[in-house]
Amino acid sequence: NKVNLRDWPGFPQADGEGLAFFGSDSYRASDVRLAFQPASAIEDVSTLQYFTGLDAAGNPLWSPNELDAIALFDQPCVGEFSVAWNKFIRRWVMLYNCDPPRGINFRTARQPWGPWTQPQVLFEPWDDLGYAHFMHANWTFRNLDAVHNPGRQNEWGGEYGPYMFKELASGTDNHTTIYFTLSSWNPY
Repeated sequence: NKVNLRDWPGFPQADGEGLAFFGSDSYRASDVRLAFQPASAIEDVSTLQYFTGLDAAGNPLWSPNELDAIALFDQPCVGEFSVAWNKFIRRWVMLYNCDPPRGINFRTARQPWGPWTQPQVLFEPWDDLGYAHFMHANWTFRNLDAVHNPGRQNEWGGEYGPYMFKELASGTDNHTTIYFTLSSWNPY
């Protein structure tokens, strides 16, 4: 996410444009972390700074050492995810797949370093017409659909990869509508 640094005091640089990178480590077995880089130095990996926590006054701390980076919240099962600033509710919004809770989860925060809210489910495959509609329900459970990949009728389908279209968000000062897409397996 490109940010105007005057709008976000707390990053390691005060002026110009910066890049807020959200990332995770081992696939579906790690937490989300935050890094910063001046936009003008995107080709220089040595300019990366990693969020390492807050000082006693609540100001973000940064380190050039990636191993110093801390998790933004404790949920070490994040797979694919996307993060965007939502100008209508004045919050960062993060969508990701994880279990528990099962489904596409979301969290929000006023600052990119948090604190992040507890997870809430945005898409639940049974409640939101995923299973037996565009994701396969395992036939050993019950024969509800024929949307599976060939030969995979006895394997559950699932959801992943929620990516927001931040430029399509709409809303008012305390309400927003976001648009996102997601992928599924069985069928892909």
